[in-house]
Amino acid sequence: MLTSSLPQSSGHATFSRAAGSRAVLELLASAMIRIYCFSLGLGGLVSSAPWSEENSAWNVNLEAMHDPARYRGDWPGHTYFPSPADWRQLAIYQLITDRFADGDPRNNEALEGGFDVRDMAYRHGGDFAGLRSKLHYIKGLGCSGIWISPVFQNTFNSYHQYAQYDFTLLDRRLGTLAELRSLVEEAHQLGIYVIIDVVMNHMNDFFYFEGYRGQTTPIRIHTASHTVAGIPEYKLVPKTAHASLFASARWCGDGAARWQNYSNAATGMLSSRDDCEDECASDPGCFYYLWKDDPASDTAYHCAGFGYCESTTPYHYGKAYIYQLKTTATWLNKWCGESPLWQEFGNEPSGNLRSRRHCRAACEDYAGCEYFLWKDDYWANSRYHCAFFSEIACDQISNYTYGAAKIFHVSQDADQHRALISTPVGKQPYADFWFNNTWIPNATYPGPEYDWWGRPFNDEGSCSVCVPSCRVQNTCTNDGDYGTYDDSDFHHNGDLGEYANVYENLLGKIYGALDDLRLGHRRVQAKYIAMTKALISSTDIDGFRIDTPMQVPLAFYKAWAPAMREHARSLGKNNFGLFGEFYVAIGRYSTMMGRGRDHTLNLIDNVTTMNGGIVYPYYWYYFTAMVYNMSHLSDGLTIAYQEEGRRLDTWNPSTGRKEYLQWTFCNNHDNWRMQSLVGDRDALTMCLAMITFWPGIPLHYAGDEQDFDTPGSALDGWAREELSMSLAWRGLPTSSHGNPADGDSFDMTSPTYLYVARLNALRRAYFGNFGSEECDNPVTLNVSHVAVFVRGCSNTSRVLLIASFHRSVEQSLLLPVPWLNGTMLADALLPNPSESSLTFKVPDNQTISVQVKPLQAMLLVPMPVHQVPPTVIKVTPTHDSRVDCSSGGESLLIVNVSFDRAMEEASLMDGQGILFDGEAAGFQCSGAVCILSLSRASISEGFHYIQVSSSARSADKMTLFAKFTSHFFADKSHGKIAWPETYASGGLICNDGTALCHNAEGAQWFRAQNVGHAWSPWLRYSRLTRWKALSGIPVLVQYHAQGSASFILADCLLIVPPQTKSTRCYSSWHSSMYLKGDINNWGGSSNISERQMRLVDDFTWGMNISMLSASRVKLVPSDDHWDQSYGHNQPHRPLVYNLPEFDPREPAFIASSSSREPVMYGTEATRQWMKNRSLWSVHESIASGTAGASEIWIHPDCHVDFDCSPSVSDEWQCHSFSMGEDMSWCQAMMDQGGPQGSCWEYRVRDWSSSELDSCGPCACCKKRVSTLSHTSSSPAGNMCCVLFNDLLLNYSVYPSSSGRCQSAPINSSGANPTWAWPTTITLPAQTPAMMGETPTDSCSSHASVISLMLLAGSASAELILS
Repeated sequence: MLTSSLPQSSGHATFSRAAGSRAVLELLASAMIRIYCFSLGLGGLVSSAPWSEENSAWNVNLEAMHDPARYRGDWPGHTYFPSPADWRQLAIYQLITDRFADGDPRNNEALEGGFDVRDMAYRHGGDFAGLRSKLHYIKGLGCSGIWISPVFQNTFNSYHQYAQYDFTLLDRRLGTLAELRSLVEEAHQLGIYVIIDVVMNHMNDFFYFEGYRGQTTPIRIHTASHTVAGIPEYKLVPKTAHASLFASARWCGDGAARWQNYSNAATGMLSSRDDCEDECASDPGCFYYLWKDDPASDTAYHCAGFGYCESTTPYHYGKAYIYQLKTTATWLNKWCGESPLWQEFGNEPSGNLRSRRHCRAACEDYAGCEYFLWKDDYWANSRYHCAFFSEIACDQISNYTYGAAKIFHVSQDADQHRALISTPVGKQPYADFWFNNTWIPNATYPGPEYDWWGRPFNDEGSCSVCVPSCRVQNTCTNDGDYGTYDDSDFHHNGDLGEYANVYENLLGKIYGALDDLRLGHRRVQAKYIAMTKALISSTDIDGFRIDTPMQVPLAFYKAWAPAMREHARSLGKNNFGLFGEFYVAIGRYSTMMGRGRDHTLNLIDNVTTMNGGIVYPYYWYYFTAMVYNMSHLSDGLTIAYQEEGRRLDTWNPSTGRKEYLQWTFCNNHDNWRMQSLVGDRDALTMCLAMITFWPGIPLHYAGDEQDFDTPGSALDGWAREELSMSLAWRGLPTSSHGNPADGDSFDMTSPTYLYVARLNALRRAYFGNFGSEECDNPVTLNVSHVAVFVRGCSNTSRVLLIASFHRSVEQSLLLPVPWLNGTMLADALLPNPSESSLTFKVPDNQTISVQVKPLQAMLLVPMPVHQVPPTVIKVTPTHDSRVDCSSGGESLLIVNVSFDRAMEEASLMDGQGILFDGEAAGFQCSGAVCILSLSRASISEGFHYIQVSSSARSADKMTLFAKFTSHFFADKSHGKIAWPETYASGGLICNDGTALCHNAEGAQWFRAQNVGHAWSPWLRYSRLTRWKALSGIPVLVQYHAQGSASFILADCLLIVPPQTKSTRCYSSWHSSMYLKGDINNWGGSSNISERQMRLVDDFTWGMNISMLSASRVKLVPSDDHWDQSYGHNQPHRPLVYNLPEFDPREPAFIASSSSREPVMYGTEATRQWMKNRSLWSVHESIASGTAGASEIWIHPDCHVDFDCSPSVSDEWQCHSFSMGEDMSWCQAMMDQGGPQGSCWEYRVRDWSSSELDSCGPCACCKKRVSTLSHTSSSPAGNMCCVLFNDLLLNYSVYPSSSGRCQSAPINSSGANPTWAWPTTITLPAQTPAMMGETPTDSCSSHASVISLMLLAGSASAELILS
C-alpha cells in the first residue's frame, strides 16, 4: 500500500481545508505518476559527469572518480562489430535525430525542455527509439551507414545538438544509453554502420569575456589585439547571472526606481544592456531592471533598477523592456534536506503564498535562508507551498512528489542563472572542463598551424594577431611578448571574426556564442581523448563525423586521431572512420587529411589524422550551376578532383592503400535544399546520380528521397523537416497538396526513394566491395554543359555516367566509349533497362551518339545490365493513406503489393514472406503482384501494416535488400489520427465538463492541459478520461501515434448552469494574445484594447489596428511578461555561395556577384519564395517563437510585402567594400541609385558637410531605402486586420474592410456528449516501480490512465488496492 506525507512543518501553517476522499485520491494519483515516471529523468539537473547511480542510465563513462582524463567506457559481455573493410562501399544517410521519429514521447522534455511541435525552431521529439524503429527504411534506400547528430546533453531546445555542455552524458531527450546501444546493435544486425557527430572545438555558452558581456569582443592574442598592443587576453566570467525577458513598456513601480540613468549617449550603465544588467546584479536589492535602446525615442537609452515588478504602470517613452535578473530556478521538483527552516502550504493565496515574490521576500528576511521552494500547482493536493532552506540543507537533494515545484537560490551576487558545479578545482560552469584566470607570462600556443592556403605559421607572440605597431617591414619587433591563461581549459581570446587569420580562427569564440576549448593543450586533449574512447567502448559505434575541424589546432588531431584508431583496434574495429566537416579552402583541409600536406605539397609528418570529410567544392559546382543556371560549370568536378589529387594524402594506414574517402552531397543540414531553389526535381535526381558514381562516399540528406522542398536555409530550421507526421510545416504548403513533410514520409514506394535505392543497388552491383585503388581513377571527358566520366574498380565493371547540367536545352553528344565495337549498351538507371528500346551499339570507331535531355542523367553499361535486388514498387492502399471503413461504404478492401519483377511465390507464401498486421493473412501471389481481399467491416479502426520479408525472392533468385513496410489507416469514426488536419472538435469535452471523450484510435500516448495550466504526464491512450474542464477555458490534447506527437486536438465549453445548456467556444493554444509594437508603444498604452487580440475562430486571434506608417510588432501571449513572443525566425541575410578558390573563374564570379540576386535566408526569404509561386499572397507569412525571433514589419497599406525592408534608423552607415568594389563603384552606385533591386542608397562622402557624420571615417556611405508611408486619403491612415494562428503560426495582415477580423460561426455540433463510466477502478498491487525500481514499462498503461482519471478528480470513483 502506498503511504506518503508532506515534509514536516516547523509550525507555521497547515492545510486550509480538510483532506477529504477526493484529496486523498489526488495525492495518491500524483504520487503514482511521479513514481512511475521518475526513471525517465523528467526532473533534476545534471550535476557532474563522473559515473553515479543517478546518471548511470545516460552516462557512457563508468569512472566514478572525478578525473576526466581517467574516464572510461565498457559494454560488458558485448562482441564489438568489425569496421567496414573499405568505407568506399558505403552510402551514408544523414539525419538530425530530433527530426526523424519520436519513439517515446515521455522523454521529449526530459531535463532541459524545449519541445514544441508547432515551431520548426524547436524540438519535435525524435529519439534513439524512433530511429531504431526506422532502420529498415534506411537500409531499403541502399544506405549502409547513418550519420546522426551529436548525442550529448544540450541546454533548452538545441534540437540540433551542437551546443553540448557535457561529453559523457547523453541528452535525456534522445534516450538512454540502453536505447542507444539497442539502436547500434540493430543497425549492425542489418549491416548498417553508425557514425556519430562529435563536437570538440566548442561547448555551450557559459562564459563571457570580462568587460564585454553581451557584446562582440575584439580578438586578443597574448598581449595584443588588431589595433592595440600591451593588453593581455581576457578573463572569463561565468554567465551565472542572466536575466529573462519579463515585460514590455512597463514601469515596475508607482514611484521612483531604486536608481536610473537615461541619455542619448551610450556611456556607463547605458553602454549596453549587459552593463545595465551588471548594475542591477551588483545591487543586492535589484531583482528587475528596465532597458531601452531606441534611437527613435527622445532619449535613446534608459536603464533603471527595481526591487519588485507587480505594477502595470505603462512606460510611454519608447521601446523598453523589463528583465527579471534573479530567482531563476536551481532545481525542479526537488526537496532540500530533511526539514526546512520554515514552510507554509495551502490552497489560498494569502500571506507568503500570495506570489513567488512574497515567498522570496520572506526568505530574505529569515536568518540562514539561502534557498526557497515555491509551488503554484493547480492540480496538486495543496496548490501553494513556500519553504526555506539553508545552504547546507541543499547539499542533500531528494525528490519532491507533491506537485510541480521549483527551488530558487537567493544570493547577494545574482548568481542564479545556471548553478555552478562542484569540481576538484572548485565551482565551475562545466563538470569536466574548467576555466582558470591565472596568467602564465611565457605560455605559447602550439605550432605550426596552417592558414586557408596550407601555409605554416608559428606562434610569434603578440605579432600573431598582426598589430601594425608590432611589425617593421613585416618583421615582429617584440618577439618575447607571450603569455596566456594556459591553466584554463578554454581560450580567453575574444570572438572569432576574421576566419582567414590563422590564430584568430583557432582561438576565437565561434559566432561569439560557443565557449572555445583549449585543444592545443595536452591536458585538454587527454580529457577529450578519454571521453571519446568511452563513447566508442560503451556504444560500439563505427566512426565519427567531426564538426568544425577547421577551428581546431592540428596538434589536437595529431594526438586524438591515432588514439581513437588504436583504441578502436583494441576492440576489433580495425578501420574506425574519422571524417571532418571541410567547409574551408582545400589548402586548409589538405593539412587535416591523412598525414597532411602543406602549401608546398609536402607531407607534414607521418601521423594520420582524418580519413576524409564532407567536401564542398563539388557542392559549389552543383549548386551554383543549378541555382544560377550556369551549366558550363559542369567541368568543375574534374577541376576539383584534379586539384584534390595534387593536394590530398589519401593513404589509409588501416588498409595499406590509397582511398578517396571524401563525402559528396547534393543537400545537407546547413543549406537550402537544391530542389526548392531550382524548383525542379530533375536537378536533384541528376545530382544524386553524380554523387553515387563519382569517386568518394555518397551522402544522402534525410527527406530528399521524399522530395522535401521547404523553402529556406536549413540553418534556420526550414529545411530540417522530420519524416514522421509533422505539424510545423503545415503552415508552409509548398504546393496545392500541402507540404511533403506534413504526413508520415516513410514511404518506401515514393519515386525518388525507389530511384535512390536503384542508384545504390547499381553502385553495389558494379563496384562491389571496392578494395582497389583503381576505383578512384575516373576518366573524364571534356563535354560542354555535360559531366561525362567512365569509372570502375576493374576493366569488367566500368560504367559511363552522363549528366546534363543544362536546365532547358537538349543536347546531341558524340562520346568515345571504352568498350569494343559491337557491345550493346543500355541505360541502367531506367527501371527495366533490358526491356527498353533505348540501347546503343558500339560502332567500329567506339564513339556513340547520345541525345541528352535537360538535367538528365544516364548510366551506360554493357548488356545485360547487372541485376539488382527486387523491390516493392507500389502498394495499395498507398502509404499512410486514410481508408474509409465506415458502414455504408464499399464492402471489400483490396490490398495490392506490386514488385518490379516476377517473384517466387513460395518465398512469399511461406507464412513469413508477406504479412498483414504481422500475420500471414492469405495473400494470393502471382508473378509480380500479391493481392489480399478483406472485408472492411472486419478491419479494426487504426493503423494496419503491410510487410514483405527481406527473405522474399524474385524468380531470378535474388532477395530483397531490406524488409519492406508500409501502413494505412482504417477510418471508421472520423477520428483525430485519421484526420490530423482537424484541430478543434466539439465532443472532446464530455459528461458536462467532467471528462474527455477521445476519438483518436491509433494513438499510443496522450497528454492534456487546460490552456494556461500545466500539461499532464504522457499516458497510455484510452477512450475515456476523467477531467475537470473549466468554463470558457480550452482543453488541449496532444496525441502520439506512429512516431509523432504532432496530433493536436482542442475543445472549449462554456458551462452554463444548468449544464444541459453548455455550448462550445473557440479553442486556442494560448489563453490570450497581445499585439505589441510601435503602434501602441510596445504595449505601454493604458488602454488594453489597443493591444489585446481576441479569438475570431479556433486558434485564430484577430485585431484591427490603425496604420499611419510601417510598424514593427511582435505577438505576445502574456500582457505581464515576455517569456515567449512570436516574430521572424532569423533576419533577412545573404548566404555566400561561391566557386572554389582554385577555379580560375572565381575572381570574375565574385566581381559579377552584384548582378545576381543573392541567395538569402530568414523568414523573409521563405515568404518571398511562397509569394513568387502564388502559394501566399502579399498579406501572409509565418512566425516563430524562438528566443532569437526578430520583430515583424507591417506595411501601412495592410500587407507584409515590402520592396525594401524598412529600418528604424535613417542614418548613413559605413559601407565595407567586397571584392570588385572600390570608390569608383561607390560613385557609380550613387549616380544610378544603387544596384539593381537593392534596398540601399549610396553616397560618396562629402567631407565638407556634416550630413554623413554618422558614417564615421568611411568614404563610401549607405542607408536603407524604405517605403514607410500609407496611401490612404484618410489622415488616420488605414485600418488593418492582423490575424495570427497560434497553432500553425501563420499570420496575415489585410484591410479591415475585408471582414476577416469578424468572428466566425462556432460549430457546436457534437458538443458535450455523455459516456458511461465504469463503477469500479482496480489498481494493481504494489509493483517494483512503486518501490523506486525501474519498471519494465515505465508509466504502464492502466495505472497511468487511472492516475490521470483520479488526478482530474472523481469523488464517486471507488479505489480498490489488490
